[in-house]
Amino acid sequence: LAPGAPLVHPAHGSNLLYHRKFVWGPVEEAFADAEHKIAFRAVWGRSATVPIETFGVAARWDAGTGILDIWASIQMPKFPDQTARALRLPGNAVRVHYDVDVGGSYGVKRGIKHTVLVGYLAKKLGVAVRLIEDRLENLRGGDMQGPDRIFDMQLAFDADGAIRAMKIRAVDDVGAYAGRSPFQLGKPVTAICGPYAIDAIEYEPTSVMTNKTPQEAVRGFGQSSGSTYDSGDYHAVLDETLAAIDYVSLVRARDEARRSGRLAGIGISSCLEPSGGNSAFEVLMNPKNETTTWMDSCLVRVDLSGSVTGVINNSSAGQGHESLVSTVVGEILERDPATIRVVRADSLTALPSNSPVGSRMAIMLGGAAAGAAKTIKETLIAIAAHNFECSPGDLEYRDGGVSLKGAPEKKLVWDQLVEIAHRKFHKLPAGLEPGLQAKFVWEVPTGGALPTPEGRIQIYPCYAFEAHVVLVEIDPDTGKPAIRKYVCGHDCGVMINPDIVHGMTYGGIAHGIGAALYEKFAYTEDGQLASGTFMDYLIPSAMEVPGLAIVDHCTPSPLTTFGQKGSGEAGYLGAPAAIANAINDALDPLGASIDTLPMSHLAIWKVISEAREKAATT
Repeated sequence: LAPGAPLVHPAHGSNLLYHRKFVWGPVEEAFADAEHKIAFRAVWGRSATVPIETFGVAARWDAGTGILDIWASIQMPKFPDQTARALRLPGNAVRVHYDVDVGGSYGVKRGIKHTVLVGYLAKKLGVAVRLIEDRLENLRGGDMQGPDRIFDMQLAFDADGAIRAMKIRAVDDVGAYAGRSPFQLGKPVTAICGPYAIDAIEYEPTSVMTNKTPQEAVRGFGQSSGSTYDSGDYHAVLDETLAAIDYVSLVRARDEARRSGRLAGIGISSCLEPSGGNSAFEVLMNPKNETTTWMDSCLVRVDLSGSVTGVINNSSAGQGHESLVSTVVGEILERDPATIRVVRADSLTALPSNSPVGSRMAIMLGGAAAGAAKTIKETLIAIAAHNFECSPGDLEYRDGGVSLKGAPEKKLVWDQLVEIAHRKFHKLPAGLEPGLQAKFVWEVPTGGALPTPEGRIQIYPCYAFEAHVVLVEIDPDTGKPAIRKYVCGHDCGVMINPDIVHGMTYGGIAHGIGAALYEKFAYTEDGQLASGTFMDYLIPSAMEVPGLAIVDHCTPSPLTTFGQKGSGEAGYLGAPAAIANAINDALDPLGASIDTLPMSHLAIWKVISEAREKAATT
């Protein structure tokens, strides 16, 4: 950005890709009237999700049918459409198979450039072509590296600690090519004040190019305008978290460690996890984009034997979509989820979907599955009403059967209703087609609108909440931090599958520990990647991730079928904040602090050494 800086793309004329200032409320007036002000800089180092498997894609062109078949470990919306457009093929000439295990992602399995290359070669050569990244390719040049941001923060607050106004200037290094990276600066708008009531906010995002690997969306980073939160009980979750870790005893343990000569600190953070994402943050950043829906869908089919199948149209990076859909459909139809099969269609036979991004699936796929199952249930009730010659309101649905209220002996069981639907057209109500299946396409709750001129838009419908409390000790001689205790309070509404929710929460926190203490794509002054292997790019192992305790709280969302919200990304946001606070609390007796992530052993050792040298000379 500096005048005279070398240009990454001279034809562009500058390294600036995007700049805008959003102002919500009387910011300057609030700063002028505030009793106290503070300003500081925080730096988020470039890191990533480091999935278990790298990206892979295979393609085969069939000249007879004119179809390009693609199998890819992808996690991104509109993948078939973008691939077809890039290859200058009609949309119905590309068939993406979704019955592929992605092998981990959280935002970094986009793979368009890989797929276009493989698809072009398969069509050109007339043979099947496969590309599998090795780990070096994945770290260095894949859709892998995440945000690289400098935050200049200003807060205006009262003597009682109430924040009256906030200013954020964010400069994001997106690498050598833009892609959709500049739009990622729109994510902080989704819940920019987090769980706090702040009346006036200024947000100034700037996106800049450098000679680094291009950036991608990593695990909902920065989701922190015009959005209204659906529900929450933030004070209760924080109180339960503090009680679970025994905060009084935690303070005592920290102080005892300090008295014995060790560096110890406590960190607390809280964050919201917006979920069920619409496309609205991209619309907010790009007025030319008028997309107002990010729907999802599900087809539920009951065959003649009475078996239930759910058909979905997206790939899985391990979020348990099959468990989600079978549980939701089983709950509504009152059938055993273990008997419900869930299959993935390909892109030419499936209903529309926008993939598992933005913590969407519990809300959007769960909502679509519920909608389709409800239609099946209503159809069964309508069949029974027609045969009993009564109103649907006179009937009761239970365990897959329908009976007359007050006369339970007058009943049609599941198998009888299914047989009527499939074989006995003469017993179907007028206008009801034979067979038993239903599709449901669900629009994002609260979505469907464009931003106002001042930049207000409901970007996400639902907001989960997490509170993190952690005790950290630092070896005063080596700077090595160790997490002694960690408790996370978690509220994502009703958990459809608690085991999956807890697993994703554990993973998110582990990922956040890596971003806070270990992981960084480091570059030399001349732009060479210096951490392109796991010898240099450090990830936390089971030795570094402590035992984690999760405190569950439930504040149902009024916008979803069962009160569920999205989950899985907040650990990546709350863990680094809590750990950074704990490390700075530990360094405070030395008069030292650190404001750049990751807070590596070396970085901590340097500030400890500088603090000791300063103390020795005064």
